[in-house]
Amino acid sequence: MKKRYLIITILLLQFFVLNSIELKAENSNNEEKYCPDPAITALIASNPAIIEEKIRIAMSKVLNNPATLTIDITYKDDVSTTLGMFERVLVKTSRGNIEGLILDKADVEFLNIQIDTKELIEKEDLEPVKMNDIFMNVTIKEEDLNTFLTAKSKSIKVNKPNINLRKNVMELSGSTKYGILRADFFASGNLSVKNKQEIWFHSNLIKLNRMVMPRSFVGLLIKKINPVLNLKSFPFKLNLKSINILPGIIEFTSEREENGKLSRNNQ
Repeated sequence: MKKRYLIITILLLQFFVLNSIELKAENSNNEEKYCPDPAITALIASNPAIIEEKIRIAMSKVLNNPATLTIDITYKDDVSTTLGMFERVLVKTSRGNIEGLILDKADVEFLNIQIDTKELIEKEDLEPVKMNDIFMNVTIKEEDLNTFLTAKSKSIKVNKPNINLRKNVMELSGSTKYGILRADFFASGNLSVKNKQEIWFHSNLIKLNRMVMPRSFVGLLIKKINPVLNLKSFPFKLNLKSINILPGIIEFTSEREENGKLSRNNQ
């Protein structure tokens, strides 16, 4: 009986809270108000632990069953929890996989987020409807990047691509067609951010069969390689902020600052 009164009380509080909250979707000329499903709200009220359980499943789907996955949620209060509203959600993973690329480490932090609880509970999808910021820090190992490039060698038309990572320098080697001949090449350079979501390789030296090549040929070869990495396949449509090349690894930080507003159409 006490549980029933608790659920009824929470549902009444939900009514008053929702009347004071406007969740705007930036959708052309009209506004859409998000309203949590009362049945889902009642379910969460009776079993709050289901939130963390479903977030775990959702992130496992996004990162294709990572080797490790930990979740740290900073809760606001009981009512906010039933509405999917949290001060902070931090997800830490290792050895996740996005479209064949292994992420040695990937940490995702959501600040002041509201999650679509119906999508989370029924479909096990993590869909933010309101948030302030998302930050993602990723580490990729040289060996995993090489495995990824080998799988993509046909599409980029480079045989036996191989990357060597040194401090602030990326070296790329392989073989490609030069006219009717196939020739070995070596390129050295660095990485930069393009269009906020792409990592591009910029070469300051390219050799073909150990000969320094003209700039026009360098441009054609680099076109085959770039972008080295595209964040469009990553969840939450983040923007790249920084790239750091260290011996054997690439680290990059991405973010999405929404100032409390999130358009579902832009996800």
